[in-house]
Amino acid sequence: MLQTLSDMALRVCDAGSAGIGLVETDTDGTPIFRWVAVSGACLAAVGSTIPIAESPGGVTLELATGQLFSFP
Repeated sequence: MLQTLSDMALRVCDAGSAGIGLVETDTDGTPIFRWVAVSGACLAAVGSTIPIAESPGGVTLELATGQLFSFP
């Protein structure tokens, strides 16, 4: 289901890539996103992680609303 949503976001936003990351905690306690569904140019990122503070998704969480990034 998450992959279908990512694919739909890619099409609806006419984007180069789209993805869904789930919030987890790394072994050192750092909050991270694990990319569980990815579409488009960043498809190879599926399964990888990124610290929340270093990702566009961190901005989304901070603002508590959806974001469309033209140049993340």
